[in-house]
Amino acid sequence: MNNRISAIAIAAIVAATLTGCGQSYSAPAAAGLDQRSSVAQIADSGTITTKSVAFEPAGAPSGTPAVVGTYISTVFYVSGTPCFNCVNGNTQGTYGTGDPLGYVNTQIPRIGILFVYMSVSYSGGCTVTVSLKQGTTTLATGSGNVNLSAGGVYSSELAPTRQSTWHGLANMSGKLVCGTTTVNQSGKMYFQ
Repeated sequence: MNNRISAIAIAAIVAATLTGCGQSYSAPAAAGLDQRSSVAQIADSGTITTKSVAFEPAGAPSGTPAVVGTYISTVFYVSGTPCFNCVNGNTQGTYGTGDPLGYVNTQIPRIGILFVYMSVSYSGGCTVTVSLKQGTTTLATGSGNVNLSAGGVYSSELAPTRQSTWHGLANMSGKLVCGTTTVNQSGKMYFQ
């Protein structure tokens, strides 16, 4: 039973976090998802790269927010990721990122702060901001504008070069403002 629950949870996470690389997601019919074309966007500042994939969940229940935050994570920076359908020889329904990191040692020169969110029913312009802070000191931040389409999953990545003065606890934050809807995600990570 626990293995079945884990497999369902992993499938749900993968489906909820797909984010781009210029391809589309083709879900099994049982998932109730419609295949749609994907979109790749670069935020205005050039500091944050935003990628997306489109799929539409069937019948969101009443009261579901127009935009939902999925997660924020520190990852090992790998050029070309995050991406859809790019794992194991372009296997459909896969999602690739750099290795997730909760601790960054001094040998890792560049990281990605990955902010993932989904537009359930919102279509239009939004402002996205991704930041990395230690206490009140901002280590890295980037922001820009992104256009969302209902039924799209989006990933915005800030990719700072690690500075030798960064040590200890750091806080990641992602903020998305779409009209009157605001989505916030936050997390912690540690530098050696």
